[in-house]
Amino acid sequence: MNELLESLCKAYERELESQEAILAMCESQHRAIAAHDYEYVEAKSGHAQRLTYTLKSVQRERLGLFQEVLMEYCEPGEPSTFRNALKRIPEPWLTRLARAHNRLDLIRRNTLQSVDTSVKHLQRSAGTIEQCMHSFMLCVPVDMPVDSLNAVKASREVLESVDVPMENHAAMASNDSNALG
Repeated sequence: MNELLESLCKAYERELESQEAILAMCESQHRAIAAHDYEYVEAKSGHAQRLTYTLKSVQRERLGLFQEVLMEYCEPGEPSTFRNALKRIPEPWLTRLARAHNRLDLIRRNTLQSVDTSVKHLQRSAGTIEQCMHSFMLCVPVDMPVDSLNAVKASREVLESVDVPMENHAAMASNDSNALG
């Protein structure tokens, strides 16, 4: 029994270490996003994926051990829950497991909050960038031959990538000049 509980405590510690590394990465990426340092975010995305892969691996290990502990410490007929198992787990593992479980829950909530804040910031930034792209495209003369200027060609490609058909571009330019004139 003691070996199983010790293994579960160590698995929790490894998962906590992985989850804390992910939280630190999420927080550093959030700061980079807030500072519009998208090069940093892009450069670190591979590292974030590796951390997530490691976390998934240690989670599987902990969950396997956790199931064994539930089977060993929950009474037949009662729900197999962490709370029910804790009633029968002896010290010092009881305190170690309860602390690790609570710490992991807190870190997960902090990670979720950091990710949520970053996603909202990125969504606002994407909306602003899209508005800018549309404004810039209105500045391109609609009667300029596309073949004569590579910049216009590139602008058309960018405009098409944000799902605004070129015929709408001409109509928007016409509406803008009517409004100005």
